[in-house]
Amino acid sequence: MLTVLLATKNRANILRGTLQAFCHVESPPGGWKLVIVDNGSSDGTRDVVASFAGLLPVHYSVQPSGGKNSALNHGLAGVEGDLVVLTDDDVFPCADWLVRLREAADTHPDHTMLGGAIVPRWAEPPHRGFGTWI
Repeated sequence: MLTVLLATKNRANILRGTLQAFCHVESPPGGWKLVIVDNGSSDGTRDVVASFAGLLPVHYSVQPSGGKNSALNHGLAGVEGDLVVLTDDDVFPCADWLVRLREAADTHPDHTMLGGAIVPRWAEPPHRGFGTWI
């Protein structure tokens, strides 16, 4: 069992797309759980999460103040299993994301942190003066 943990605040529209993407994620060996901590949203976040209750192994809780770190710490109470995957409310994971993380954790039990590529998904490309892009 592994737990995916994310915090959100007033991003119901983007969170809906993220949860739709999570519906296509393959379940890793041992299963998984999605813990979403609402950090005081006023935009319908609760309703968005509730609409995925029958589609995802989701657990919703509220930590109304204190910022993202406070919300993530609050979410630790809902963690199950031996692997915690921290992510954001605007990700669109590949279907095999959790399977590959589970495999990496099991293959490298001496490692305490794992990571992977993060590819931006721009609504429109950033202008050239924004920084250096590889």
